[in-house]
Amino acid sequence: MFFSLHLPTLSLVLFLAYLSNWIFSLLLFLGKQTFRGSLLWVSGQGIFCLALLGLGLRELLPPFYNVVVNNSLYMVSLLVIIQSIWIFRFTRPFPRSVYFAVPLIFFSFWIIQQQSMAFRSAVFSLEMFLFTGAIAMILLWRLRTPFIFSNILIAVPFFLTGIFSLVRFFLNIFTLTPDDATVFTEMNLVFVLLGVIAAPLMLFGYLMMHHQRTARDLKKKDEQIEARNQELLAVNHSKDLFFSIIAHDLRGPIGGAARYVRKNLLDKRDIIPEKRSEIEILAGTLDRTHEFLEKLLWWARSYQEAWKPNKVELNLGEVVLEALKMVEPEVEAKDLKIILDSQLPVSLIWFDRECLRMILQNLLSNAIKFSDLGAEILIDWKIDGNEMIIRITDFGVGLSREQINRLFRMEDKITSRGTRGESGSGMGLILSQNLTSRNGGKLILESPGPGEGTTAILSLPMHGSRLD
Repeated sequence: MFFSLHLPTLSLVLFLAYLSNWIFSLLLFLGKQTFRGSLLWVSGQGIFCLALLGLGLRELLPPFYNVVVNNSLYMVSLLVIIQSIWIFRFTRPFPRSVYFAVPLIFFSFWIIQQQSMAFRSAVFSLEMFLFTGAIAMILLWRLRTPFIFSNILIAVPFFLTGIFSLVRFFLNIFTLTPDDATVFTEMNLVFVLLGVIAAPLMLFGYLMMHHQRTARDLKKKDEQIEARNQELLAVNHSKDLFFSIIAHDLRGPIGGAARYVRKNLLDKRDIIPEKRSEIEILAGTLDRTHEFLEKLLWWARSYQEAWKPNKVELNLGEVVLEALKMVEPEVEAKDLKIILDSQLPVSLIWFDRECLRMILQNLLSNAIKFSDLGAEILIDWKIDGNEMIIRITDFGVGLSREQINRLFRMEDKITSRGTRGESGSGMGLILSQNLTSRNGGKLILESPGPGEGTTAILSLPMHGSRLD
């Protein structure tokens, strides 16, 4: 049936097929397309190719090499592949004591070299069955869902080789006689043909194991990213809670203390001048602390994803008056003049009232902080399409282009002292821009340059231009 095929020629074809596999796997390995145990896999393939070369050249080689050395190379190559698959599949260390089997393998073929062909074939087939069966078993042990199909495909050539080797073993033991050369030749041809068919699957095995490694790495990274995200969410939640607790628990008492000092101490006429100065410092400190806690509360609130501004129809003029009332002590302290370019607007805008009051208060405080004693601050407004534009202009220290670009970046938060040494947290403008953006508005700064004043331009959506 198979005599039309020449065994040595077919053996060389088998060698070339596996040599191509080995070269391709080696190139993948050198190109960093690896997996756990890939070096051993490539090494095992190389040893297997060497054994196949001996099979193709068996007529030119001495009997000792064919029976002892070449058969031992087959088994050693499979043993190396077993370790490769073990490392690929399991995390526990490979039992290196298994390599004590190498001298036993060599010895087993050495002592049978003078035995009959049937006996030598039976020993070879039994060892081949044990090693290929071990590889298939390791590949199929406790498979998990993403890789069941690929592991089965990788195990197919080893499984088929193991089954054929077992059949060959029993045929050698129970049916063949030492001089059944014809049957031996046919069985060898079947074995070689099976190897040729399995060659593409061996290459497929390397690619699939690399794919599994990539999939596992991606899954691990996804899990790490998810765990990190959960940690960041927890930290962010703790931060928001911390800010809110501090702001709520401290803002009220300090605000009350500031009002009490101004109403019940500073208003008394019989205070000694030295004490009045100290009380003014105390009141100013309490006011600044209260302002900072107010900003802190809004900061925590504005950076919470769940928080949404309570947008309502607002009379812009009313909110402007509220903001001016809040900064009145600062205006009086520097003897400033607030100039309204025209009558307060009565236009309705669509905005969160508390947000707008905080934004205007921050912008006015900045203008006051960087204005000289007795200077003017100009407030004007106009309607531009569906927006109300408010401009707050001071004629103080001004800003460079670089400073303007950095003012709204948290990582470049700038803190500068005012014209009378007023300190600040540096968070007012960033908070104002965030609150403006959350309400659908825009905030920008303009300045001709240092020493020439600054204009804050606030664009607010008018009622009827809702983008909810």
